[in-house]
Amino acid sequence: MIRCLLFDPSLIVARALIRSATIVLLLIAFLKNAAAHKRQQSTVAYHGAVATDDGRCSKIAMKVLQKGGNAIDASVAAALCLGVVSPASSGLGGGSFAVVKIAGGKEVAYDSREVAPLRATENMYDGNQDLKKKGALSVAVPGEVAGLFTAWTQHGKLPWKKLVNPARKLAAKGFKISKYLYMQMNATSDDILADKGLSELFVSNGELKKPGTMIRNPKLACTLKQIGKYGSKAFYNGTVGEYLVRDIQKSGGIINLKDLQS
Repeated sequence: MIRCLLFDPSLIVARALIRSATIVLLLIAFLKNAAAHKRQQSTVAYHGAVATDDGRCSKIAMKVLQKGGNAIDASVAAALCLGVVSPASSGLGGGSFAVVKIAGGKEVAYDSREVAPLRATENMYDGNQDLKKKGALSVAVPGEVAGLFTAWTQHGKLPWKKLVNPARKLAAKGFKISKYLYMQMNATSDDILADKGLSELFVSNGELKKPGTMIRNPKLACTLKQIGKYGSKAFYNGTVGEYLVRDIQKSGGIINLKDLQS
């Protein structure tokens, strides 16, 4: 059996690499806090507009619109793409907000932010503020996959699998490290260098891989394949969730399967 995970389990240590998405797409906004950084990228299109924090994902979203998809479809594709190429801004291990304006209808808001595990307590950090920032106890129950899938179920047009496939292909075939991703890698370099899983992805010959270096993330590709085939239940009720819970608990976290399924 292939061991599918949304990210190397050690990403819970370098938590800055799995924050959630910042996407603005037509009348939909997935808002999360990403580090401020000036990047000059542009995507030019007619009859529609997409803005993400990586031009590759903007282009994927535009192709979705050109194939007849709506703003929800394009947002799903863009968010999943960002989780691959810009994990400091997006990730399956995070959450999202969405505000949707239905054409000729009402507005709908989706709160898919992470929530505390059921076993969380007021004093579980025991005065150690660092435990709130990184490590297994800082990990909350992910909401992004549930939020994206729910929004698509209610308002999407194109098949779910077709929205997941572009991100899956990027993870499987490889993508180049952007200057922005490299900046985030530098910010968490000590954690990356000290971790086997992260080092396999981001390190070569004892040093962080440079911008422009092609990298592949087969584990993430595997997980996206499962999500594309089975929807959100692959994440919250399948082997992906089981492996995630096992690795978090192995690292000292308290998330369990009931958290994912509730």
